[in-house]
Parts: sequence; structure tokens; C-alpha cells
Amino acid sequence: MFHPETGLTRSDKTFSRAQLLAAVGNSLEHGLDDAPGRLDEIADDVLDVAGYAVRVPDYGSTVMTSTARYTTQDILDAEEYVRGQALARYGEGSVALTGDQAASAVDVFQVAVGFELSDEQRAAVTQLLTGGHGIDTVVGVAGAGKSTLMEACRIGGDATGTTHAGCA
Repeated sequence: MFHPETGLTRSDKTFSRAQLLAAVGNSLEHGLDDAPGRLDEIADDVLDVAGYAVRVPDYGSTVMTSTARYTTQDILDAEEYVRGQALARYGEGSVALTGDQAASAVDVFQVAVGFELSDEQRAAVTQLLTGGHGIDTVVGVAGAGKSTLMEACRIGGDATGTTHAGCA
């Protein structure tokens, strides 16, 4: 149920009770006996295994049933590690390009893709490339251009020989 590559959190960081029930039911090689509530009992047993499932705050309508959401301890550990690294590396002065280097990266990117970044996108790329933070974040809705910004930043890193990694 909780294997990082095949379990409930392989592609999403949370899962619902309904998703757990489906996964438990699908994992029963010989099916489920006729005992009423047996699937719920097995799901509860799975949730009770120490060190794996962690209840997270509910969301959604309170009139809905099964609003309970869960994650796994390894997801929480990974998030805490990234958070700690981001706080520790904030303002450390690493990987800071000059303003001219950032502007050149934007220019090269725009020529490569055949369109210009908006003023807001250009400002975000410049901040990411010149900020000097070991880890930085851009938050936006789907389609806002975050992946586009990452590509422009990659060009800046490549041009200056800076080791970098990113995800969007």
C-alpha cells in the first residue's frame, strides 16, 4: 500500500479513504469474504501499521462522506527535508548570476523559443537567477508559465557553467 514507487502515494502525495479501500480490495488475492464491514476492518488495520499512514486535514464539503485524507511518513519526511534545506540555504549567495548574465539568458531563451516573456515572467527569471538562494520557489496556477521560467533559468545556468536542478 505504501511503497514509494507502486503504492498510494506514487503519483499523489495524499490519498482518500476511498482510494485506500480500492487498493486494499484490489490487493486481496482471493477476494473478500462475505463478512459485512470486513474491507473497512482491513483498511483500518493497514492505517494502524506504525510509521506509514498519517492523517492530514480534511478538505472539501463537510456533508460528504469519506473526507478523510492521508499521506505517508516518507512524504512528510521529504517535505521537511526540502523545507529545512530551503531555510538553511536562503540568502547564502550561491548560484547568483549578475543582472547582465540574467538578461542575456532571457534574450537567448526568447530567441530560442520565438516569443518574448512578459515583464512579470522576465522579473521572475531575473530574481531566480540573481537571488543567490540555494533553493527557490515559484508558485502559480497551471498554465501560468512556471515550466517556461524554468527553461529560461536553465539557459542562464548552462551559460555560466552553474550546476542546477529544477522541477515544475
